[in-house]
Amino acid sequence: MLSLRFSNEIMPKGAGLLFLIKLFFIITYSIVFSTLILYISHQLHFPHHKAAKITATFLAYAGIFRLVTGFIGDRYLSYQHILVIGFISLFVGCLLVSIPNTATLYWGISAIMLGSGLMIAPNCILTQLFPTHDHYREAAFYLNYVGINLGYMIGFSVSGYYQLSNAYSELFQLAAIAALIALLIILFNWQRLRFKSSEARLNKRNDLFQSMKGITLIIFIFCLARWFLEHLNISNIFINSAAILMGLIIIYFALQQTNQAIRNKLILFLSLSLISIVFWTLSNLTPILLTLFIENNVNRNYLGMIIAPQWVQIINSLVIILGAPLVILFFNFLNKKGIGLKLATKFSIALILVGASLIVLAIGVKFSNIEGLTNFNWILISYILQSLGELFIVPVGFAMVGQLIEVDLQGRMMAVWMMLMGVGANLAGYISSDFLLINQTTNPHLTNASYIVTFTTLGWLATFTGALLILCTSYQLKLITKKLRWSGTQNNLPNSTPTLKKSP
Repeated sequence: MLSLRFSNEIMPKGAGLLFLIKLFFIITYSIVFSTLILYISHQLHFPHHKAAKITATFLAYAGIFRLVTGFIGDRYLSYQHILVIGFISLFVGCLLVSIPNTATLYWGISAIMLGSGLMIAPNCILTQLFPTHDHYREAAFYLNYVGINLGYMIGFSVSGYYQLSNAYSELFQLAAIAALIALLIILFNWQRLRFKSSEARLNKRNDLFQSMKGITLIIFIFCLARWFLEHLNISNIFINSAAILMGLIIIYFALQQTNQAIRNKLILFLSLSLISIVFWTLSNLTPILLTLFIENNVNRNYLGMIIAPQWVQIINSLVIILGAPLVILFFNFLNKKGIGLKLATKFSIALILVGASLIVLAIGVKFSNIEGLTNFNWILISYILQSLGELFIVPVGFAMVGQLIEVDLQGRMMAVWMMLMGVGANLAGYISSDFLLINQTTNPHLTNASYIVTFTTLGWLATFTGALLILCTSYQLKLITKKLRWSGTQNNLPNSTPTLKKSP
């Protein structure tokens, strides 16, 4: 009856199956994620700045479409049906991309964008398997994140192998096979995926008309994705406008709440979400600008072999897989001591680490060799720092939705959180395409100076934002402490805040 154990605590039934489904999705997604810009620029001979824009648009809408998916899952279709449609879309999309043709490329990317956007469903199901105040929800998302990064390792490894042989078509066909396997797993385990949370929604909309509304909306999203790929400037405006609109909607939801605690949680969720955009922007440079930087400006002859750009991203997955259990134990240790880290503090640490990763890159470029190539050890250090930063924000952010948001809004707020990844990807696309438009050469002697300026500026921006957030959190904590001493009570502290002790 029970499927997964961690730290002597029992995970709910179905968590293992979701883990497996997410694994195959990530294998498909990681192949596209790590290879798309190389495929478009090398195989289809797009200019680098346009390839960067298309890749950024793919990354952006793979996140933003999750916003609509949360709405569909809350109102029209069960998350099981959304999973089926999503994997069919991924399967067809990867097959279309494997055809080396511009027309099929756009249709294929559109289908993959849609399918990736529909993959909010496993997270929504997982978060609803736990009671509202279950602290082990965060541990479950760390385990889920380990599974994700295991999938990334497999996808990156395969991608690098095929990319070194320029076998792009075969690579995308392999991604399609992974999506097909996940689809078959879902169909053969259909009853096991019918969780109570989904059943409740199904009972409310058990007529064909409501289901057709959801399917029509999904078809509209697909057509919209196809149109945006050919109108990239309008697409960028839409993404920024959508982010602003969602911020206003969350503020509206918060103001409508009569319960002060619920209102404060929504405001905290919005504040941390906005801050996280800095992290998402910098981390999304990896599949765009950093991929081209590693290919053209880094000495990839390391340990007697040529390192494919996709293989570099395995560093990230290894750090996540090895580091996630240690971080969980560290957080649990602090919680038992009554000094657990606040959400804002975890986000601050993530920003400082990702900022440091870019500053390290700038230092590495400054010490490049006579050929203008950066030593690979600097890449290794940079990716380790960025990966450690992910451990303090990505799974924490997913668990934050269940911790701060009421059940009836969790699907939409989970989508908002994932949409912010898309906003970050869009901003990363701005940075990358502008850089590549100005530096239309692959000669490291001509581009190194620009890379130093870009990495240094962005690195210090993230570090400063993280440090400022820590200072603001510390100041807020002092104010709360003063109020507690004045009132002589501690009962009004939120659950996420550690108990404060009065001074002797």
